[in-house]
Amino acid sequence: MNKISALLAPLVATCLLMIGGCGTPAPPPVKNLPATDTSPAGGRILFECTPPDARVTVDGEPVATAAEISARGGLTLAPGLHRLEISHPGFRPYRLELNLKDQTETIKVQLEAVTLQR
Repeated sequence: MNKISALLAPLVATCLLMIGGCGTPAPPPVKNLPATDTSPAGGRILFECTPPDARVTVDGEPVATAAEISARGGLTLAPGLHRLEISHPGFRPYRLELNLKDQTETIKVQLEAVTLQR
């Protein structure tokens, strides 16, 4: 493989992932974000995510993108155990369980791009 081909291969793979999403179905429409709860009985989650337009799902329900949640000052949820998933076409989803308390938690995630295998 010559140098030009070696340099172009990752670019072509990235373009194919962006165009095709690697066969990943389109995410469901985003629901309206709930109004921010100012009561003390609730924890708040902030997201610092790359890519910022990754979708956030809480307890199996799509909520919004990480950027939309951050723009609203975070997401307020009842205290307790919550299952979170952060996903974006062309990237491996990030999943975690969070035992949320009456405090603010910041989730920092850099999603890993899916690579094409030959």
